[in-house]
Amino acid sequence: MVLALGVLVAAYAAWYAVLALGFPLGRIVNGVLDDSFYYLQVARHVAMGHGSTFDGVEPTNGYHPLWMLLLVPVCALTRGDAAWGVRLALVLSGLLGVATLWRIRSLLLRAAGPACAAAALLLFAWPRFFWQTADLMESSLLLFLQVVLLARWAASPPGEDRPLATGVWLGLACLARLDSVFLLAAWALVAARGAGAGSRA
Repeated sequence: MVLALGVLVAAYAAWYAVLALGFPLGRIVNGVLDDSFYYLQVARHVAMGHGSTFDGVEPTNGYHPLWMLLLVPVCALTRGDAAWGVRLALVLSGLLGVATLWRIRSLLLRAAGPACAAAALLLFAWPRFFWQTADLMESSLLLFLQVVLLARWAASPPGEDRPLATGVWLGLACLARLDSVFLLAAWALVAARGAGAGSRA
């Protein structure tokens, strides 16, 4: 069963590769969200040295910064080729998707056994879940960071883990999507509550 879990993750990796590199560009474009092209256009301008701008004239900061930061080297690598920019951005999303699935596999394997881990990986094939990691938005990055944080929470409750490392992961989650500040606030509240309970014991 453990081997089957690895095969499932490998199958997802192969599907991401086919999606990014094998599909005609028109089908790819029709399958991703419109806002992803806002990210790619701004990243292309940044990579070309024009600064953070969508139209090359007016500056903008209307995006979640960490995903944009990851897209800039993608656009620099493709040297402004829009088609390859889309494909390599999908490769990046796919890598994050596979990393997320591997973390889910490891987390559930320890916590609930191989059958539960296999069920979760199979459920991920439902398009509603899969496309969250292939829409060329910040979703794949955010899901990866949230699963990392969930694994840290499962390993040791907030306030009992390594606070510096956890703070870095929480900070990255906030940069991946700015409304993750609520996750940061919830984590801090649970940690403070745990610290208060410990001091009273």
